[in-house]
Amino acid sequence: MLNRAKIGGGIYFQSQTNLNQDNFQNSFLLFNNAYAYANNLVEAPTHLSISINQMEMPSEKQLLGNQTIFATVIQPYNIIEQGKVFKAQQLMIPSNQQIKKYKIYIPKFFVFRSYIEVILILFKNRYNENLENLDNSSCLIETTINFENKTIASYERMVQSLSYDQDSKAFDLSSLSFSFDPYFQDKKILAIELNCKAEPNDKPLQYQIYAKTLKCQQGEFYIDKGCQVCQSNQGFYSVTYNTTKCSIFDKEKFENITSNKIKLLEGFWRPNYLSDYTERCIKNPIFCSGGWDVGNNLCSQGHVGGLCEECDNFDIRGDGMFYRNLQNSQCYGCNRIQESIIPFVLTSIWSLISILITLKSIEKSNRLFSSLKIRQRFSKIIFKLDQDHESILIKMLLNYLWIFSVIFTFNTNFSFSINFIELTSNSSYFMANNLDCYLSQLQSLELIYIRIIAMLILIAIQLLIIWFGFTCYSLCKNWTFNKSIISNTVLYLYVSNYAALVKQLCSILSKRQISNIAYIQGDVSLNYGTETHMSWIIGFAIPGLGVIGILIPFSLFFLMYINREQLDQIKLRRHICYLFNEYNSESYYWEQIKLSKKTIIIIILTYFESNVLLTASLLGLCLLFYQLLAVKQKPYIIQSLNFLDIQTGQICSITIFISAAKYVSEKENATPLSVLLQIFIIILCIRLCYPFIINIFRVYFKKYKVAFIEQLHKIFRSIKADCFLTTYLNNQLKKLNYREQRRRTNFAKLRCHLIQISKLQIGHQKQKLFISRHMISVITSQSTMRFRQTVTITDVEMNKLISP
Repeated sequence: MLNRAKIGGGIYFQSQTNLNQDNFQNSFLLFNNAYAYANNLVEAPTHLSISINQMEMPSEKQLLGNQTIFATVIQPYNIIEQGKVFKAQQLMIPSNQQIKKYKIYIPKFFVFRSYIEVILILFKNRYNENLENLDNSSCLIETTINFENKTIASYERMVQSLSYDQDSKAFDLSSLSFSFDPYFQDKKILAIELNCKAEPNDKPLQYQIYAKTLKCQQGEFYIDKGCQVCQSNQGFYSVTYNTTKCSIFDKEKFENITSNKIKLLEGFWRPNYLSDYTERCIKNPIFCSGGWDVGNNLCSQGHVGGLCEECDNFDIRGDGMFYRNLQNSQCYGCNRIQESIIPFVLTSIWSLISILITLKSIEKSNRLFSSLKIRQRFSKIIFKLDQDHESILIKMLLNYLWIFSVIFTFNTNFSFSINFIELTSNSSYFMANNLDCYLSQLQSLELIYIRIIAMLILIAIQLLIIWFGFTCYSLCKNWTFNKSIISNTVLYLYVSNYAALVKQLCSILSKRQISNIAYIQGDVSLNYGTETHMSWIIGFAIPGLGVIGILIPFSLFFLMYINREQLDQIKLRRHICYLFNEYNSESYYWEQIKLSKKTIIIIILTYFESNVLLTASLLGLCLLFYQLLAVKQKPYIIQSLNFLDIQTGQICSITIFISAAKYVSEKENATPLSVLLQIFIIILCIRLCYPFIINIFRVYFKKYKVAFIEQLHKIFRSIKADCFLTTYLNNQLKKLNYREQRRRTNFAKLRCHLIQISKLQIGHQKQKLFISRHMISVITSQSTMRFRQTVTITDVEMNKLISP
């Protein structure tokens, strides 16, 4: 006791003899100290021990056949596998990789951490003290794969050898690699049997380790029942789990790579660290900033979602709340909300003005039709001639400009845009969009759903404002309130907002694949098919689309179909003439045809948005089919409008196909051809607008030129009565008044002429009817006389025959 020595503080057996009952009797070997190793005893090793990361593992004796061996006891511990923490019951090691070089990747912190730095096999004496300087010792490592925790025979046996490590004074097991398929190890276990001996002892010491292997992590690929690291310096990487090969560096998308990370170029996006699907930000490349990050962190400030196409309405990134500017798709902070209030107010004013203009035009049309309908056979002809067609031309222009604007959804680069046309025709959507900062404060609802509800509320508010305004105006003027104002306002609001409502509802129903992930087409920051999304589809989108897109149009069609013979009746016409005022009596249903065409266009744009060539082809076929119907039916009241309708539709069809060609040219980097095609598109846009603008200008010039010249004449006359301009304007005013008086006289003559023709035709019809009735009566009387004469002759002859 209490002895000290350099090696073996108590007893030192030079010849590797073991302490036994023969050489150690009635003695205690305790509390000794050695400066190097073996405080109490140096003898031949009695057993093996395992140390992992300088921590000795507990062991237990197990019976293996007729032998008793030691086996490692692993207490359950937490470990990260493929980014997830789980509790391991056995020692977890890599497969086909050197143990001490293996590092675990922690995705949460984007770092690698060393796992097992060293596993040492140590010789121990009976006092569990380390024994060193066993240079001539050797160790064989035999691995087997066992079923059901050693209860069934093993297979796939492999033997490796280890040399004694002079530095660690032990056998370094972490320098080896082991093969055990990590994906097929259910009910299997890797048994590592150590057979080590120290000369001159011939009997090996045995030790058993039970282990399982870790699945492949990011930066590795699965091969030969194990995992290997992708060599990034050779252009290989892997960002997905369980891949069987490394991906190859793409110089068109990537700036740099590591074995498990990608640095994207500007204009590209991928959803998360486990996705190898990188896509170009086709709509707005400038919103995708590139870099080592993924998802929302790849987007510029204020942008989120797939391809950075959405705005951060709910402060997801912590930079504040943002709203979208529909003119340039930029996201602006809600601290600049005053910039959205002005567009909201202007759009509201425009919406109310357009309703008032429409109601005024409808009321004028109804009064004209009422005045001509009374006792005038040719009222429809005079009605066609006396209309200015202003509202019809504006309605047609906005409709075709909306169709023309679909080319801006083809993911091509244009130096111009007419998106304001769609915003003008869909005022309720534009107003609701400017309320995003307020609507997003309702955290319990996603903006894509609440925006549609806001649109419906805004439409109802516009209706109430018109109703209240006209009610007050009627009371002030002591007039009877005209109920047709409400019905025509409802029809106008429905038709003008039809496309926006149907488009928004369809965008909820459809999905968009980005980087192999399904998003809601209307909001690519939301995943498609979630529980919340499906409940909105069933409870809101499908019923809403059924009512707005199917029930209401068919109800209006059946209403007009049932009353098709009474559409000229003033009582009915004043309520629904907005739907058929520009069409002839045989084509009273044509507005439903145009709504159906819009619906088909919206469905094509919604469900085939990512396939530009298919979208362009389907849109072209849709417009071509409409043109064939229009050529056959000629729905408009005058021929010039039919011609303009067909011509404008053809221009839109040509533009769509040219835009598809521009898309292909940009994909092939044919810049000169792309510029040339854009010039053609601009020319076609001008050609489309020109006849409408000229005709509308003529209408307004004809309507207001006299009043305008009168005002100028008054101004110049007040300045100087005898100046040249005053005299010139006075002469022009006299000429215009003379022409206007002459036009009214000619129209009155035409009207009287048609009335006279109508009366003559009515008189002729009455005369023909009288003659027809007289002829019928004469023929009838003659037939009666002949019948009577025939009967009389027959009676005489019969008397002759029967007389004696």
